[in-house]
Amino acid sequence: MLIAAAFRWLRWGRVPLRLRRRYRLVVDTRASPSVLARFAHDRNVLVRRAAARNHSTPPGALELLSHDRDYPVRSWVAQHPGTPPAVLARLLDDPKAAVARAAVLNPHLPRASLVRWQLAHNQAIPSGHS
Repeated sequence: MLIAAAFRWLRWGRVPLRLRRRYRLVVDTRASPSVLARFAHDRNVLVRRAAARNHSTPPGALELLSHDRDYPVRSWVAQHPGTPPAVLARLLDDPKAAVARAAVLNPHLPRASLVRWQLAHNQAIPSGHS
């Protein structure tokens, strides 16, 4: 929904051309990992959110995005299939519960981290984890 809203925003022409170009590059599923890594440093939150969602974003950029001040960026990183296991384990302790929940649901979260979270929160292990 957020991305759809962002597209409407971009289509309306209220956004500077440079930002539109950056956004179009980062949402392109064919974008190279090196291009996507550059966008992890972008000053615009919509560009960083899109970088966190793109499945071609490299692990190093995801590590950087996992420290973003914008919690939806961190949440997208927690859901990303390429996020390094150590980053997922750290995101379990995120101050925003939505980020921690997203990390718990990522099947690449290390089993030991998942058990630690389960014991700390008195929760059952979500389905999809072996």
